[in-house]
Amino acid sequence: MPARGDRIVALIIAAVAILWWFPTRQLAVASADHSPGPGFFPRLVLIALLVLSGVLFVSTLRPPAADAECGDGALATQGQPPAARSRREPVTAALLLLGLLAYALSLERLGFLVATPVFLGGLFVWQLGWRNWLRAAVTALAVAVGVWAMFDLLLEAALPTWPSF
Repeated sequence: MPARGDRIVALIIAAVAILWWFPTRQLAVASADHSPGPGFFPRLVLIALLVLSGVLFVSTLRPPAADAECGDGALATQGQPPAARSRREPVTAALLLLGLLAYALSLERLGFLVATPVFLGGLFVWQLGWRNWLRAAVTALAVAVGVWAMFDLLLEAALPTWPSF
């Protein structure tokens, strides 16, 4: 039954992306100075939605794996019966949403380069099951600095970089 639901969700996402494509045709993709125009990023997001919905749809056609392997070689669901995993999924989703809310609320106060590595590091350890805390911290910091650099240097969009106490 979950595969059927995932297929339906994938088709709905693809349909929404296709429907939203038509209004973006009126927006210029590039401006006169060859920088991204107002239609560039909406189309980029819609293309990403189409690709990801296709990946989701195709992934439902394959038989499910018994256990998913984490980044450090450990099994995320090792030793847990399927019934126990399914009972924990709503709790995990609720905790993840609370974590995202806390991250969003702390972003302005703590700054991007403090809040993001803390959130990502915790996510790597808690949800992905990474056992090496140093690896999680370094990876989270590298991702945060990379995203910050992309926004600041390439897109010239300011992020709240440091804490504002």
